Amino acid sequence: MSRFFLTLCTAGALAGFSSASRAADSPLTQEVHELRRDIQMQAKKIEMLTEHVARLTKVLEERKQAAAATTAIAPAPEIAKAAPAPSAPPPAAPQPTAEIPKAEPVASSTQHTVEKGETLTSIAKHYNIPLSDLQRLNKITNDRKLQIGQTLVVPTPPKAPETPVEKKETP
Repeated sequence: MSRFFLTLCTAGALAGFSSASRAADSPLTQEVHELRRDIQMQAKKIEMLTEHVARLTKVLEERKQAAAATTAIAPAPEIAKAAPAPSAPPPAAPQPTAEIPKAEPVASSTQHTVEKGETLTSIAKHYNIPLSDLQRLNKITNDRKLQIGQTLVVPTPPKAPETPVEKKETP
């Protein structure tokens, strides 16, 4: 039996069986590489945002310290009465030179974790959004690649103006 298996494996290797299986995995391998690239890009973005938050935190701390220093320098009320009024205004506290970037508006969206039995169509209907928008936002080209536990970004639909609903009476 093992001799038959060995002969079968050898024949398969000679016939290019292993190269055929590699060729079949090629689209899958390519997709894995694309996903790894996407993850690396996301990691870089997260790293940049973390650095940005650290810089902003530092600027805020410097401002708090500058504000605390100016309030600590202010004379006490008893000393202010005894001391002559200064002829020139006190020098302003040094302001940090770092510019604080403006926040950019972000399109409102929410996240949805795919559960067993859900499809893109059912998720789109649940959130009352077009299926094409859900696919485009999540870069989904094949509906069958949806997996349980996958997190999807779901755009929030624009709010329609509320109109009163008239109830029709049945005779």
